[in-house]
Amino acid sequence: MGIWLIVYPVAYAQSTYFSRRIDYGNFGEYGTGIVETPSGYVISGSVVDLSLLFGIGWISLDKNGAVVVKKRMGSPNFGYDSGLYGSMITAQDGRSYICGTRADFLGNAELIFYCFSPQGDTLWTRVYGDSLRQNGYQCRRTPDGGFVLLGRTETTDPANDFWLIKTDSLGIAQWDRTYR
Repeated sequence: MGIWLIVYPVAYAQSTYFSRRIDYGNFGEYGTGIVETPSGYVISGSVVDLSLLFGIGWISLDKNGAVVVKKRMGSPNFGYDSGLYGSMITAQDGRSYICGTRADFLGNAELIFYCFSPQGDTLWTRVYGDSLRQNGYQCRRTPDGGFVLLGRTETTDPANDFWLIKTDSLGIAQWDRTYR
């Protein structure tokens, strides 16, 4: 009489549901945010166009990773950066918000804050700062329906102070503070 040993090899690994490369023009892009929505995903990041200026990219994907909407925000004479990881959030109504930086050719920069509809339409854009050297990095929703934006400023001294801006639900600044 023998003992039978039956072995079932089991591999535990995370499945990849889709893998896509989304290109804005083969010049270089990098993602800084991804949020799952009821219909799929929203991605944000920085993109480079033919003029070699950075813009902010916003992409809506369905559940299978297919591009639904792809857009680039920016304007001539400025370079844009989408901020750090955590620079994009979404709301229950499907709107998404991106905090970043807009800079001119002289190196002067301002914090910029966008609101997009679920379809990718720009609902509003707000710019904060005195255009010397402010950068936007992250945004969060506040309990009152507004936002708090985190960045840095060199307005008071060149030591890159922390900069916090509190806005209402439409992105209109209620107050801002610098911290050393």
